[in-house]
Amino acid sequence: MSWVSDARSKEGFPKLRSLVIRELNELEEFDEIQEGTMHRLYDFTIVECPNLKKLPSGIQHLKFLHNLELGDMPEDLSKRLRNCDSEAREGGEDHWMVQHIPNIWITKREILDGPIISFENIGHAGHKNKANDQR
Repeated sequence: MSWVSDARSKEGFPKLRSLVIRELNELEEFDEIQEGTMHRLYDFTIVECPNLKKLPSGIQHLKFLHNLELGDMPEDLSKRLRNCDSEAREGGEDHWMVQHIPNIWITKREILDGPIISFENIGHAGHKNKANDQR
């Protein structure tokens, strides 16, 4: 998936504040997010992409990103992003890319389009708060 429609353009989407990627069943990975491409992005939601292996490299360039929501994603992906693996006591291999994001929501549903059965904020603003109710 490419972030810029014209490969010669370095501007990307300068006014984009919110981005939702949903139900891309075949998506396994993204192209790199180039620095400055979406520099005003505040909310980024990725849901129902069951084959996604990792977040796009360059997400660390999104300095204004405040909310990242990952819904119904592979468990391996959320493990890569967590601050601390409870067994190994070390951060996931991709945590460094998202450590600047205050709110990182991981949501799960029992059935597709059903109610959210659990959510967890693993961002630094959430201090690993967990809940098992609907938001």
